[in-house]
Amino acid sequence: MRGIYRCADGHLFQRTIKSMLLEANLGPKRHLAKCPIDGKLGVIVRVDKRDLTEQQIAEVVHRSSK
Repeated sequence: MRGIYRCADGHLFQRTIKSMLLEANLGPKRHLAKCPIDGKLGVIVRVDKRDLTEQQIAEVVHRSSK
């Protein structure tokens, strides 16, 4: 599974290869990018899967499989 990220508004999502190419890297875990949920530009951060519930992970995987 790819990494899970959270935007400033709290949306959880996985990044695509295309989106990774269009983002500004602000360090190993922070990127300036558009949130795929609401389309707002902002800082996204990588989330440790251990900090998420199984339900949150399942929702992210389900959303990205569409």
